[in-house]
Amino acid sequence: MDSITDGQNRIIVDFRENGLSSRPGLTGGLLQFSVESYVPETPSDKAGSTCFNLLAKVYVEDQYLGRAYPEQPKRFTTTDYVQNACFFFELTVLPQQIEAVEKVRLGNGLNFRLDLSCEILDSHNATHNNANLTYRISQSEWLNVLSRIGCGDYLLFELPVYSGGDNEIRKAFGEFSIAKDHFYLGHYFDVVAHCRIALEFISNDSELRKVKCDARSGSRNMLKSERLLHFHAVLIDLTHLAHHGASDGYITSFSRDEAQLVLGATASILSSEGNKALYSLFPEE
Repeated sequence: MDSITDGQNRIIVDFRENGLSSRPGLTGGLLQFSVESYVPETPSDKAGSTCFNLLAKVYVEDQYLGRAYPEQPKRFTTTDYVQNACFFFELTVLPQQIEAVEKVRLGNGLNFRLDLSCEILDSHNATHNNANLTYRISQSEWLNVLSRIGCGDYLLFELPVYSGGDNEIRKAFGEFSIAKDHFYLGHYFDVVAHCRIALEFISNDSELRKVKCDARSGSRNMLKSERLLHFHAVLIDLTHLAHHGASDGYITSFSRDEAQLVLGATASILSSEGNKALYSLFPEE
């Protein structure tokens, strides 16, 4: 909560954060920062101070995002009775801005700061004043905001990875973590390159060669375990292009969607291999 005061340092209005919501737009969306306002009771001989022309500079993780304005013009004037209200500061965001926020977010929650400014008029002065509001938005809250804007559906799921004991799995998981960081930075070629390294740490070359031969000779008779191993082999082949040129001699580029596919598939394989290592510690009697 923060307050706007007049020239005599008397509170005109208190503002309190009340959550973040959103609405879809034609080319982007509208972020709606809900604010509760409270104008305290002021004796008649000291009342009449007014706050108006509100605007807010919006920062996400201390990086400037844009200017937000009240959904409709607001004017707060002290009187001899209490006044309570709730309204939105609205900020229009384009898809490029949402993508930039996603790069800042790194898969976590977000902190928004609203630096409020306004004009002040009282019986002695015409000046301006400032206030600050901070919105701490969890990951799930932010994904709900994105969903309402229409930026796409997001499916969150956890893949347990056991990385203890097996040195190769620990190395693979380290490379995967680097790949994940590159994804949020938009370095999609590097995502695929580090996924390839992660996969190599947990690959059994002889098994992969055998399953490739089996697939070429006829995959209809392959067991589920063999098909899963074949999936691993195909992913190895795909990520090979991030370390070696294609047959035409050119470096292969990867889109965000392609990097995301590789990252998700690598995570699944890491989870599977890690769980195998964990289960091996507790063999059935």
